[in-house]
Amino acid sequence: MDCLITSRGATRARMMAETLQGAGLPVRLTRAPAEAAAYGCGYAVAVSSLLLERSIAVLGGYHPFRVYCPGPDGSYRERSAG
Repeated sequence: MDCLITSRGATRARMMAETLQGAGLPVRLTRAPAEAAAYGCGYAVAVSSLLLERSIAVLGGYHPFRVYCPGPDGSYRERSAG
């Protein structure tokens, strides 16, 4: 299941997606669900939960960003980004 990485704006989200793709990680830019969009941006970078830690490490210079992963009921919940 995909986790979402959000930032404060669409431009930053696009830059994060390009950085991750440049590092060889398969990601996609997507609309953020309401649980994740409350931070301020309606866009997120979707990344496999299996690649989440590597993605966070690659994005170390892009703070601030937030990470949301699906819970047991399918809704997204914020988790620690490190």
